[in-house]
Amino acid sequence: MTKRVGALGACSALAVALLLSGCTQPATPAHTVAAAAAPVPSSTPTPVETYPTCASMVPASTISSIDPKLVLQPSRGYSIAPPFAGAAPNTRAEFMTAVYPPSSTTVLAGLQAGYFNCAWSDAQNYYLGVAVLPSGSAAFDGYRSAQKYDIASFDGLDEGDRSYGGCKNGDGQSCEIETLSGTTWIAAEVTPSQVSAATAPEIRAQLESVIRASIADVIAAGTLVSAQKQASSHWQALADCSTIVSAIRTIEPSATSTLEKQTLDFTDAYDPLFRAGVDQSGAFSCSNSAADVTVLPGAEIMGPLVYTSDATAPVAASIPGVLNARDSCVAFEKSQCWTEGFVDHALVTVTGQTSPAERHAILAAVAAG
Repeated sequence: MTKRVGALGACSALAVALLLSGCTQPATPAHTVAAAAAPVPSSTPTPVETYPTCASMVPASTISSIDPKLVLQPSRGYSIAPPFAGAAPNTRAEFMTAVYPPSSTTVLAGLQAGYFNCAWSDAQNYYLGVAVLPSGSAAFDGYRSAQKYDIASFDGLDEGDRSYGGCKNGDGQSCEIETLSGTTWIAAEVTPSQVSAATAPEIRAQLESVIRASIADVIAAGTLVSAQKQASSHWQALADCSTIVSAIRTIEPSATSTLEKQTLDFTDAYDPLFRAGVDQSGAFSCSNSAADVTVLPGAEIMGPLVYTSDATAPVAASIPGVLNARDSCVAFEKSQCWTEGFVDHALVTVTGQTSPAERHAILAAVAAG
């Protein structure tokens, strides 16, 4: 016990000596947490997405350098205008009925896929066109494998992420550059009156200027150029036409049928981007000898179509399980009629040599199935 007290006294004496000499024993550092740095606002402004226009896709200076007589054409037939703020479907495309079944379903499918195009022509039928298809990577590669540029091939193109093109014979002579920017397929095409290996370099330079401006416009648009998002429905998982054929057989049990889903009838729609867009939309048709049923999944968000004057005024119909059902006919051929409406978010159209009551029964059966 005496030794312990002595040791304590010695330590106290040492502490006093150190204090008097101005020295202190270093304290064990305490664990400290650094204060979080205050967030510093980014000096990089958020890019503002801008809608593309035909005038910005191909500037006037570019048009003049190619052919000053080229004039921008309105969106007709299978043509769809670029998106713009507050645009309703009927303001960007013509919904005509000249094709039977109505081509409006096909045009709406292209619109839903995000496809749009711009076209210029002159009195001598010189044509310049630009087309855009979001999420077009697979179709871009598929189209390339089918092309044969037998007049001239544009080797060494470096526009976008991938490019190819050239001049070829077909229904007529034409030259094109196909470009993939990200996953968006952008195409530029001209149909000059004279195409040869000698004129191809000049045509290539013109198309390159067009495609560069178009790529810049699409990049600036960002998410404004995209496909419409489809609501989840049973249509995406529908493997074949069995349920729809069963619905058609409610009016004609003995009608011959095929259970395979068919792609839509394009007739004179030649643009490969438009065709690819319709395929991407998931649109399909089922038919037998009694009637045809066309289905465009997710089209409910697009709203009812406003048809051109080649259709009679739609007449509202009440059909169980079908929203906004209505009947209409081709104005110049009253025997060609259809009934349309929305079933599980899809636009379903029934056509054929059938009465309104029969078409209503088919749509009701489709909705119930």
